[in-house]
Amino acid sequence: MASSPMRSCFSGLCFRVLGLEANLHAENSLLGFYSRCCCVDDAQKVFDEMAERDVVSYTALVSGYSKVGDVKSAMEIFDLMPERDVVSWGAMISGFAQNGFPEEALCLFQEMQAVGVPISEVALVSSISACASLGLRSLGLWLHAFIIRRGIAIGVFTGTALVDMYGKCGDLGCASQVFQSMNEKSVATWNSMIGGLAMNGSVTKALSLIEEMVGRGIEPNEVTLSNVLSACRHGGLVNEGRHYFDKWSREYGILLNLDHYGCMVDLLGRSGCLDEAYRLIQSMPMEPNEVIWGALLGACKIHGNLILAEEALKRLVELDPANGGNYVLLSNMYAELGRWKDVERVRAMMRDETVVKTRGCSSIDLDSVAHEFSAGEESYPGVL
Repeated sequence: MASSPMRSCFSGLCFRVLGLEANLHAENSLLGFYSRCCCVDDAQKVFDEMAERDVVSYTALVSGYSKVGDVKSAMEIFDLMPERDVVSWGAMISGFAQNGFPEEALCLFQEMQAVGVPISEVALVSSISACASLGLRSLGLWLHAFIIRRGIAIGVFTGTALVDMYGKCGDLGCASQVFQSMNEKSVATWNSMIGGLAMNGSVTKALSLIEEMVGRGIEPNEVTLSNVLSACRHGGLVNEGRHYFDKWSREYGILLNLDHYGCMVDLLGRSGCLDEAYRLIQSMPMEPNEVIWGALLGACKIHGNLILAEEALKRLVELDPANGGNYVLLSNMYAELGRWKDVERVRAMMRDETVVKTRGCSSIDLDSVAHEFSAGEESYPGVL
Protein backbone atom coordinates (compact mmCIF):
# COMPACT_ATOMS: atom_id res chain seq x y z
CA MET A 1 0.00 0.00 0.00
CA ALA A 2 1.26 3.48 -0.85
CA SER A 3 2.23 5.77 1.99
CA SER A 4 -0.12 8.56 3.05
CA PRO A 5 1.93 11.36 1.38
CA MET A 6 2.03 9.33 -1.85
CA ARG A 7 -1.73 8.86 -1.73
CA SER A 8 -2.12 12.61 -1.23
CA CYS A 9 0.04 13.30 -4.29
CA PHE A 10 -1.85 10.69 -6.30
CA SER A 11 -5.18 12.21 -5.25
CA GLY A 12 -3.97 15.60 -6.38
CA LEU A 13 -2.85 14.18 -9.72
CA CYS A 14 -6.21 12.48 -10.25
CA PHE A 15 -7.94 15.76 -9.42
CA ARG A 16 -6.19 17.39 -12.37
CA VAL A 17 -6.53 14.47 -14.77
CA LEU A 18 -10.28 14.26 -14.19
CA GLY A 19 -10.58 17.70 -15.70
CA LEU A 20 -12.71 19.12 -12.93
CA GLU A 21 -13.66 22.75 -13.26
CA ALA A 22 -10.78 25.01 -12.37
CA ASN A 23 -11.76 27.51 -9.72
CA LEU A 24 -10.01 29.16 -6.82
CA HIS A 25 -11.32 26.74 -4.20
CA ALA A 26 -10.39 23.66 -6.25
CA GLU A 27 -6.92 24.99 -7.07
CA ASN A 28 -6.28 25.93 -3.45
CA SER A 29 -7.26 22.39 -2.44
CA LEU A 30 -4.80 20.95 -4.94
CA LEU A 31 -2.10 23.39 -3.85
CA GLY A 32 -2.71 22.34 -0.24
CA PHE A 33 -2.42 18.66 -1.20
CA TYR A 34 0.99 19.15 -2.75
CA SER A 35 2.26 21.39 0.06
CA ARG A 36 1.20 18.97 2.80
CA CYS A 37 2.98 16.05 1.14
CA CYS A 38 6.15 18.13 0.52
CA CYS A 39 5.78 18.15 -3.28
CA VAL A 40 6.72 21.82 -3.48
CA ASP A 41 7.71 21.75 -7.15
CA ASP A 42 4.21 20.60 -8.04
CA ALA A 43 2.72 23.11 -5.60
CA GLN A 44 4.71 25.91 -7.25
CA LYS A 45 3.48 24.82 -10.70
CA VAL A 46 -0.14 24.94 -9.55
CA PHE A 47 0.48 28.34 -7.97
CA ASP A 48 2.10 29.70 -11.15
CA GLU A 49 -0.78 28.51 -13.31
CA MET A 50 -3.53 29.98 -11.13
CA ALA A 51 -5.48 32.76 -12.81
CA GLU A 52 -6.53 34.06 -9.41
CA ARG A 53 -4.86 33.75 -6.02
CA ASP A 54 -5.89 34.65 -2.50
CA VAL A 55 -4.28 34.60 0.93
CA VAL A 56 -4.96 30.85 1.21
CA SER A 57 -2.95 30.20 -1.97
CA TYR A 58 0.09 32.10 -0.74
CA THR A 59 -0.10 30.63 2.77
CA ALA A 60 -0.25 27.06 1.44
CA LEU A 61 2.93 27.63 -0.57
CA VAL A 62 4.68 29.30 2.39
CA SER A 63 3.83 26.25 4.52
CA GLY A 64 5.00 23.87 1.80
CA TYR A 65 8.41 25.48 1.44
CA SER A 66 8.79 25.70 5.22
CA LYS A 67 7.96 22.01 5.56
CA VAL A 68 10.89 21.03 3.31
CA GLY A 69 13.27 23.49 5.00
CA ASP A 70 13.41 26.01 2.14
CA VAL A 71 12.85 29.06 4.33
CA LYS A 72 14.34 31.43 1.74
CA SER A 73 11.68 30.53 -0.83
CA ALA A 74 8.98 30.62 1.85
CA MET A 75 9.98 34.17 2.78
CA GLU A 76 10.05 35.23 -0.87
CA ILE A 77 6.45 34.06 -1.27
CA PHE A 78 5.50 35.71 2.03
CA ASP A 79 7.00 39.01 0.84
CA LEU A 80 4.99 38.79 -2.39
CA MET A 81 1.67 38.49 -0.58
CA PRO A 82 -0.65 41.42 -1.38
CA GLU A 83 -2.38 40.81 1.94
CA ARG A 84 -1.66 38.64 4.95
CA ASP A 85 -3.89 37.20 7.62
CA VAL A 86 -3.19 35.71 11.03
CA VAL A 87 -2.67 32.25 9.49
CA SER A 88 -0.05 33.40 6.98
CA TRP A 89 1.91 35.28 9.66
CA GLY A 90 1.81 32.20 11.89
CA ALA A 91 2.94 29.94 9.04
CA MET A 92 6.01 32.06 8.32
CA ILE A 93 6.96 32.50 11.99
CA SER A 94 6.58 28.76 12.50
CA GLY A 95 8.68 28.11 9.39
CA PHE A 96 11.53 30.17 10.80
CA ALA A 97 11.32 28.63 14.28
CA GLN A 98 11.16 25.03 13.08
CA ASN A 99 14.05 25.39 10.65
CA GLY A 100 16.67 26.87 12.95
CA PHE A 101 16.07 30.59 12.47
CA PRO A 102 14.85 31.69 15.92
CA GLU A 103 16.03 35.31 15.60
CA GLU A 104 14.07 35.74 12.37
CA ALA A 105 11.01 34.15 13.98
CA LEU A 106 11.10 36.66 16.85
CA CYS A 107 11.66 39.62 14.51
CA LEU A 108 8.65 38.59 12.45
CA PHE A 109 6.55 38.15 15.60
CA GLN A 110 7.49 41.71 16.59
CA GLU A 111 6.54 42.94 13.12
CA MET A 112 3.24 41.06 13.36
CA GLN A 113 2.47 42.93 16.56
CA ALA A 114 3.50 46.28 15.08
CA VAL A 115 1.05 46.01 12.17
CA GLY A 116 -1.78 45.08 14.52
CA VAL A 117 -2.44 41.51 13.40
CA PRO A 118 -4.14 39.40 16.12
CA ILE A 119 -1.69 36.99 17.73
CA SER A 120 -2.42 33.32 17.02
CA GLU A 121 -1.49 30.29 19.09
CA VAL A 122 0.82 29.13 16.28
CA ALA A 123 2.71 32.44 16.37
CA LEU A 124 2.93 32.37 20.17
CA VAL A 125 4.12 28.76 20.38
CA SER A 126 6.70 29.34 17.64
CA SER A 127 7.99 32.51 19.32
CA ILE A 128 8.24 30.81 22.71
CA SER A 129 10.14 27.96 21.05
CA ALA A 130 12.48 30.51 19.47
CA CYS A 131 13.19 31.94 22.94
CA ALA A 132 13.98 28.40 24.13
CA SER A 133 16.43 27.90 21.26
CA LEU A 134 18.22 31.15 22.09
CA GLY A 135 18.05 30.79 25.87
CA LEU A 136 16.22 34.14 26.12
CA ARG A 137 14.41 33.69 29.43
CA SER A 138 13.58 37.40 29.78
CA LEU A 139 11.81 37.51 26.42
CA GLY A 140 10.09 34.20 27.14
CA LEU A 141 8.91 35.64 30.45
CA TRP A 142 7.59 38.69 28.59
CA LEU A 143 5.66 36.44 26.19
CA HIS A 144 4.20 34.55 29.15
CA ALA A 145 3.12 37.84 30.73
CA PHE A 146 1.69 38.94 27.36
CA ILE A 147 -0.47 35.79 27.29
CA ILE A 148 -1.73 36.46 30.81
CA ARG A 149 -2.42 40.17 30.12
CA ARG A 150 -4.42 39.34 27.01
CA GLY A 151 -6.42 36.70 28.86
CA ILE A 152 -5.31 34.02 26.39
CA ALA A 153 -6.06 30.52 27.64
CA ILE A 154 -2.94 28.41 28.02
CA GLY A 155 -3.74 25.20 26.19
CA VAL A 156 -1.65 22.10 25.73
CA PHE A 157 0.54 23.48 22.93
CA THR A 158 1.23 26.86 24.53
CA GLY A 159 1.73 25.34 27.98
CA THR A 160 4.14 22.74 26.65
CA ALA A 161 6.12 25.42 24.82
CA LEU A 162 6.38 27.46 28.05
CA VAL A 163 7.51 24.44 30.09
CA ASP A 164 10.11 23.64 27.43
CA MET A 165 11.33 27.24 27.26
CA TYR A 166 11.69 27.67 31.02
CA GLY A 167 13.43 24.30 31.32
CA LYS A 168 15.95 25.12 28.60
CA CYS A 169 16.57 28.53 30.19
CA GLY A 170 17.27 26.90 33.56
CA ASP A 171 14.18 28.25 35.37
CA LEU A 172 12.78 25.05 36.83
CA GLY A 173 10.54 26.97 39.24
CA CYS A 174 8.54 28.64 36.46
CA ALA A 175 8.58 25.46 34.38
CA SER A 176 7.08 23.52 37.29
CA GLN A 177 4.46 26.21 37.96
CA VAL A 178 3.23 26.12 34.37
CA PHE A 179 3.34 22.31 34.32
CA GLN A 180 1.35 21.98 37.55
CA SER A 181 -1.23 24.57 36.42
CA MET A 182 -2.09 22.72 33.21
CA ASN A 183 -5.38 20.83 33.36
CA GLU A 184 -4.51 18.84 30.28
CA LYS A 185 -1.06 17.50 29.47
CA SER A 186 0.21 15.60 26.45
CA VAL A 187 3.17 13.24 26.41
CA ALA A 188 5.13 16.17 24.94
CA THR A 189 4.29 18.22 28.07
CA TRP A 190 5.66 15.51 30.34
CA ASN A 191 8.71 15.13 28.11
CA SER A 192 9.43 18.87 28.31
CA MET A 193 9.27 18.92 32.11
CA ILE A 194 11.34 15.73 32.46
CA GLY A 195 13.87 17.01 29.92
CA GLY A 196 14.19 20.33 31.75
CA LEU A 197 14.83 18.59 35.06
CA ALA A 198 17.39 16.24 33.52
CA MET A 199 19.16 19.05 31.66
CA ASN A 200 19.53 21.07 34.85
CA GLY A 201 20.82 18.24 37.02
CA SER A 202 17.63 17.49 38.97
CA VAL A 203 18.03 13.79 38.27
CA THR A 204 16.01 12.44 41.21
CA LYS A 205 13.04 14.68 40.39
CA ALA A 206 13.25 13.74 36.71
CA LEU A 207 13.14 10.01 37.48
CA SER A 208 10.34 10.53 39.99
CA LEU A 209 8.29 12.40 37.38
CA ILE A 210 8.92 9.63 34.86
CA GLU A 211 7.50 7.07 37.27
CA GLU A 212 4.50 9.34 37.94
CA MET A 213 3.91 9.67 34.20
CA VAL A 214 3.99 5.91 33.64
CA GLY A 215 1.87 5.38 36.75
CA ARG A 216 -0.84 7.58 35.24
CA GLY A 217 -0.97 5.36 32.20
CA ILE A 218 0.78 7.78 29.84
CA GLU A 219 2.88 5.74 27.44
CA PRO A 220 6.44 7.02 26.99
CA ASN A 221 7.84 7.56 23.51
CA GLU A 222 11.31 7.87 22.00
CA VAL A 223 11.72 11.42 23.36
CA THR A 224 10.84 10.25 26.88
CA LEU A 225 13.49 7.55 26.62
CA SER A 226 16.07 10.09 25.46
CA ASN A 227 15.22 12.27 28.45
CA VAL A 228 15.39 9.44 31.00
CA LEU A 229 18.72 8.24 29.60
CA SER A 230 19.99 11.82 29.73
CA ALA A 231 18.95 12.01 33.39
CA CYS A 232 20.76 8.74 34.12
CA ARG A 233 23.84 10.03 32.31
CA HIS A 234 23.87 13.25 34.34
CA GLY A 235 23.52 11.26 37.56
CA GLY A 236 25.91 8.46 36.62
CA LEU A 237 23.09 5.95 37.19
CA VAL A 238 24.35 3.02 35.13
CA ASN A 239 21.96 0.33 36.41
CA GLU A 240 18.94 2.58 35.98
CA GLY A 241 20.07 3.49 32.47
CA ARG A 242 20.42 -0.18 31.54
CA HIS A 243 16.95 -0.85 32.98
CA TYR A 244 15.15 1.83 30.99
CA PHE A 245 17.13 1.17 27.80
CA ASP A 246 16.30 -2.55 27.80
CA LYS A 247 12.81 -2.52 29.33
CA TRP A 248 11.19 0.35 27.47
CA SER A 249 12.29 -0.80 24.04
CA ARG A 250 10.59 -4.16 24.73
CA GLU A 251 7.61 -3.06 26.80
CA TYR A 252 6.56 -0.01 24.79
CA GLY A 253 7.97 -0.95 21.40
CA ILE A 254 10.19 2.13 21.28
CA LEU A 255 12.55 1.92 18.32
CA LEU A 256 16.04 2.68 19.59
CA ASN A 257 17.76 5.44 17.62
CA LEU A 258 21.22 7.00 17.48
CA ASP A 259 20.40 9.39 20.32
CA HIS A 260 19.46 6.52 22.65
CA TYR A 261 22.62 4.57 21.82
CA GLY A 262 24.70 7.73 22.16
CA CYS A 263 23.35 8.37 25.67
CA MET A 264 24.02 4.78 26.74
CA VAL A 265 27.54 4.71 25.30
CA ASP A 266 28.32 7.98 27.07
CA LEU A 267 26.80 6.75 30.35
CA LEU A 268 28.68 3.46 30.24
CA GLY A 269 31.90 5.11 29.12
CA ARG A 270 31.89 7.81 31.80
CA SER A 271 31.27 5.10 34.42
CA GLY A 272 34.27 3.09 33.23
CA CYS A 273 32.28 0.30 31.56
CA LEU A 274 34.27 0.72 28.34
CA ASP A 275 34.11 -2.87 27.12
CA GLU A 276 30.34 -2.90 27.60
CA ALA A 277 30.07 0.41 25.76
CA TYR A 278 32.09 -1.01 22.86
CA ARG A 279 29.95 -4.17 22.75
CA LEU A 280 26.84 -2.00 22.65
CA ILE A 281 28.24 -0.08 19.68
CA GLN A 282 28.99 -3.35 17.90
CA SER A 283 25.41 -4.54 18.48
CA MET A 284 23.79 -1.45 16.96
CA PRO A 285 21.38 -2.15 14.07
CA MET A 286 22.46 1.08 12.39
CA GLU A 287 25.89 2.54 11.63
CA PRO A 288 27.34 4.42 14.64
CA ASN A 289 27.98 8.09 13.92
CA GLU A 290 30.82 10.36 14.97
CA VAL A 291 28.98 11.39 18.16
CA ILE A 292 28.93 7.81 19.42
CA TRP A 293 32.56 7.07 18.56
CA GLY A 294 33.51 10.48 19.98
CA ALA A 295 31.81 9.61 23.27
CA LEU A 296 33.79 6.38 23.44
CA LEU A 297 37.05 8.16 22.62
CA GLY A 298 36.40 10.75 25.33
CA ALA A 299 35.68 8.00 27.86
CA CYS A 300 38.89 6.21 26.85
CA LYS A 301 40.79 9.44 27.58
CA ILE A 302 39.26 9.62 31.06
CA HIS A 303 40.00 5.98 31.90
CA GLY A 304 43.24 5.54 29.95
CA ASN A 305 42.14 2.76 27.60
CA LEU A 306 44.48 3.15 24.62
CA ILE A 307 43.36 0.04 22.76
CA LEU A 308 39.75 1.16 22.46
CA ALA A 309 40.86 4.75 21.93
CA GLU A 310 42.80 3.70 18.83
CA GLU A 311 39.78 1.78 17.53
CA ALA A 312 37.50 4.77 18.15
CA LEU A 313 39.92 7.12 16.38
CA LYS A 314 40.13 4.76 13.41
CA ARG A 315 36.33 4.87 13.05
CA LEU A 316 36.22 8.63 13.57
CA VAL A 317 38.82 9.20 10.86
CA GLU A 318 36.64 7.20 8.46
CA LEU A 319 33.60 9.32 9.33
CA ASP A 320 35.21 12.74 9.76
CA PRO A 321 38.85 12.75 8.57
CA ALA A 322 39.22 16.54 8.79
CA ASN A 323 38.39 16.83 12.50
CA GLY A 324 41.72 17.57 14.17
CA GLY A 325 40.31 17.39 17.69
CA ASN A 326 40.08 13.60 17.58
CA TYR A 327 43.75 13.26 16.62
CA VAL A 328 44.79 15.72 19.32
CA LEU A 329 42.90 13.78 21.99
CA LEU A 330 44.70 10.53 21.15
CA SER A 331 48.04 12.33 20.78
CA ASN A 332 47.62 13.79 24.27
CA MET A 333 46.91 10.33 25.68
CA TYR A 334 50.18 9.06 24.20
CA ALA A 335 52.04 12.11 25.52
CA GLU A 336 50.77 11.54 29.06
CA LEU A 337 52.26 8.04 28.91
CA GLY A 338 55.53 9.27 27.39
CA ARG A 339 54.94 7.38 24.14
CA TRP A 340 56.54 10.03 21.93
CA LYS A 341 56.92 7.83 18.86
CA ASP A 342 53.16 7.31 18.89
CA VAL A 343 52.66 11.05 19.33
CA GLU A 344 54.73 11.65 16.21
CA ARG A 345 52.84 8.90 14.36
CA VAL A 346 49.50 10.58 15.09
CA ARG A 347 50.89 13.95 14.01
CA ALA A 348 52.11 12.35 10.78
CA MET A 349 48.60 10.99 10.22
CA MET A 350 47.28 14.52 10.63
CA ARG A 351 49.73 15.81 8.03
CA ASP A 352 48.88 12.99 5.62
CA GLU A 353 45.16 13.71 5.98
CA THR A 354 45.79 17.49 5.71
CA VAL A 355 44.02 18.00 9.01
CA VAL A 356 43.88 21.55 10.31
CA LYS A 357 43.78 21.98 14.06
CA THR A 358 41.30 24.66 15.03
CA ARG A 359 42.98 27.43 17.00
CA GLY A 360 41.60 28.04 20.44
CA CYS A 361 40.01 31.43 20.87
CA SER A 362 38.06 33.43 23.41
CA SER A 363 36.45 36.83 23.62
CA ILE A 364 35.79 39.57 26.15
CA ASP A 365 33.42 42.51 26.15
CA LEU A 366 35.04 45.93 26.72
CA ASP A 367 32.96 49.10 26.48
CA SER A 368 30.21 47.19 24.63
CA VAL A 369 32.71 46.01 21.99
CA ALA A 370 33.52 42.30 21.63
CA HIS A 371 37.24 41.49 21.24
CA GLU A 372 38.33 38.03 20.10
CA PHE A 373 41.72 36.49 20.92
CA SER A 374 43.31 33.46 19.28
CA ALA A 375 45.81 31.17 20.97
CA GLY A 376 49.38 32.31 20.39
CA GLU A 377 48.64 35.96 19.70
CA GLU A 378 50.88 38.38 21.59
CA SER A 379 49.36 41.72 20.64
CA TYR A 380 45.77 42.81 20.63
CA PRO A 381 45.20 45.96 18.55
CA GLY A 382 42.52 48.21 19.90
CA VAL A 383 42.70 46.75 23.40
CA LEU A 384 46.24 47.43 24.66
